[in-house]
Amino acid sequence: MRKDERVSLMDMSEREYWAFVSEGPEAFVGQATLARVEGFLIGYDAHARRHGDPGLAGLAGGQARPGMPTRLDGTGPSHRPPR
Repeated sequence: MRKDERVSLMDMSEREYWAFVSEGPEAFVGQATLARVEGFLIGYDAHARRHGDPGLAGLAGGQARPGMPTRLDGTGPSHRPPR
């Protein structure tokens, strides 16, 4: 997709949406820092779960990667308490 081409985020599939976000995260978070992108992902996940969707867990087939918390509050099967 060309940068000057107009797109409709509402008409994209989830896969197309995330491909679009990954091409230019600055359009969504300003300066693309790890903290800002992380905040965007947490907000996306919270909104999806609040409305009955699987959120980001749905992208991985519901399987969290080892060492990654499975819920926004940091709890879940892979949670490690802070030291």
